[in-house]
Amino acid sequence: MSLLRLDKYTPLPWEKKADGRYWTHITLGEVGVPLTYLSPDENGKVQKRVEVVTEEGLLNDESVRSVVGLPIILTHPKSRRYNLNRDGLKVGHLLGTVGREDGKLIAEAIIDDYRGVEIIDRLLAEGKTPEASSSYLLKDLRERDDGVFEQIRWLYDHIAAPLLPGYCWRMGGMTPHNKCRTQP
Repeated sequence: MSLLRLDKYTPLPWEKKADGRYWTHITLGEVGVPLTYLSPDENGKVQKRVEVVTEEGLLNDESVRSVVGLPIILTHPKSRRYNLNRDGLKVGHLLGTVGREDGKLIAEAIIDDYRGVEIIDRLLAEGKTPEASSSYLLKDLRERDDGVFEQIRWLYDHIAAPLLPGYCWRMGGMTPHNKCRTQP
């Protein structure tokens, strides 16, 4: 299954290090939180689908292993997949510490590129908390009797951060948060 998903969560507080880099914990997913996606059906009509991730779907070994060292980029690339920084968007990466806490998958992150640092500085000065959006591929999508789909995550591709609260960067432009999960 090659369904790509983009989900947005608010990181824990950002901490500026003595050398100017920013460190935080980023939430990559949360068990049971409804995620609404819009996608066209075979006739081109937009359909709404609600998906949740189960503990098995979020915290499986394959998915968790794919997180370590994941690139953090300024925006989700137009190609939808990380391309070894050919677009020059990389501003940081996830570190080796991955946690499972209260049904969440959390990873340490570092922003060490001046562009990301400047954005975080500006947002924090404005009293806003920079957000992050994870991109991952699904291994399986199972429909339940109630019409909700359960995600089984497979591989994480990248993290887009820092993002303006209430917005996401999608396909190279800023999009209101309520449209971030729309699938082309």
